[in-house]
Amino acid sequence: MSKHIHKAAFHPFPELETERLWLTQMDLRFVEEKFIQRTNKEVMKYIDRPMPAGMDEVREKIEAGIASMDACQALHWAIIRKEDQVFLGDIGYWRIDEENAFGEIGYSLDPRYWRNGYMSEAFTVVLPYAFRNMGLHRVEANVNVDNVASATLLVRAGFQKEAHFRENYYYNGQFLDSHIYGLLEKDLR
Repeated sequence: MSKHIHKAAFHPFPELETERLWLTQMDLRFVEEKFIQRTNKEVMKYIDRPMPAGMDEVREKIEAGIASMDACQALHWAIIRKEDQVFLGDIGYWRIDEENAFGEIGYSLDPRYWRNGYMSEAFTVVLPYAFRNMGLHRVEANVNVDNVASATLLVRAGFQKEAHFRENYYYNGQFLDSHIYGLLEKDLR
């Protein structure tokens, strides 16, 4: 049996909605908010990448993301709170493997909005979209082993911890461990 990614799920960009949130395309409208987020030490604590040196670096990253979305290789949403149109964070799929019908999910949220259920709420529309609209069979998350909040979020959404990779990632002068979580369509809650 062959499974194919549904290209129509990428264009036009899929705007998603929940009771409190509006998920829209992550684009240059949000460069300043993304810069603030990516230079926040709390946000970057578990993201094993250097902080951006300036706004131009964030702009280039967003532009590269747009190009990946145009090529049906990624989907990246800005998470906006409906009541006041505030940018809370972002969520999306990247490393989409068409042949094997899987993609990696990534997400981040401004610490001011942690522990309000916003990311769990975003998951309620983004995960079904991956399976029902994009045609994915599997979604993976690669998590820093110390990021308990992210691991808890994933498990509550139905993900299973599948692997503990020892020292599989080199960052900032050291090898780091990571945990891999997986969700199959049949596991979706």
